[in-house]
Amino acid sequence: MTTEDKFAIGDIIQSLTSTSEKRKVVKITKGSYHLAGENASIGTTEGGSWSKRDCERYYKIHERGIQGVKKTLYTRQESLKLKIPKSVAVIGVGGVGSWVASDFALSGVDDILIIDPDIVEHSNLNRTPFKMIDEGNPKVEAVMEYILERRLVNVTPIQERVENVEPELFNNYELIVDCRDSSGALPEGLQEKTRITGGYDGMNITIHINPSSLSVWGESATGYTITPSWLVPPRIISDIILIYVMTSKPRKKEYIHSINLKSLIAKLLEVKQEDIKEIDHANI
Repeated sequence: MTTEDKFAIGDIIQSLTSTSEKRKVVKITKGSYHLAGENASIGTTEGGSWSKRDCERYYKIHERGIQGVKKTLYTRQESLKLKIPKSVAVIGVGGVGSWVASDFALSGVDDILIIDPDIVEHSNLNRTPFKMIDEGNPKVEAVMEYILERRLVNVTPIQERVENVEPELFNNYELIVDCRDSSGALPEGLQEKTRITGGYDGMNITIHINPSSLSVWGESATGYTITPSWLVPPRIISDIILIYVMTSKPRKKEYIHSINLKSLIAKLLEVKQEDIKEIDHANI
């Protein structure tokens, strides 16, 4: 499928002269659309090939298939040339991971694995997309529901500790983002796919690129600790992770950087008076 195609694979198209004639687009080649028979439920059984020019003259969209929905949904971001992974595994879907998983889905990732053993608690709601009705339900199911209400993607939820998940499962995923609360090392073999992670404490966030087990976790695991938290820090971490993965050239070396959000906003707003454009509302 190219950006010039009017239709997409999976679309149901309807004849402009007969409302009863509907066909499914089952294949697209350089100069033509391949259509299923008159009954769209035939699926991928080809009923003929039409030149693109003729097909677009005599047919209109009746129902968008998944590829067609994605084509129209992401039109405005095509010019940005984003490097969107085909698949992402998110380990831990709490304050940071719930946003990371959903933001990847909203940005166009087709296949997402989410792993977390915990349930949604009332105290989680101040910094996550979870709903009040989600309390007591597995976090992975709450995140899956949040995603599927917004995008047609494949979400695999696993309510389990990552140590108990078969390592071979991760072979199907291009990228791993580790968003766990605990600081135990990941199972062997997963580290090289973990390009970036992040954490926060109150107004301070830390971004870690190419994390190594020794520098992140030390020699022993520590458990979950309660830290001051609200909505913005984990949302910013998620945004930084997506910007790095989708727009930046991957760094080869390990890199850790801590940011105080109050200091960050102060720097953003520190401008010279001559750089401020004053607005004359009387002349608007």
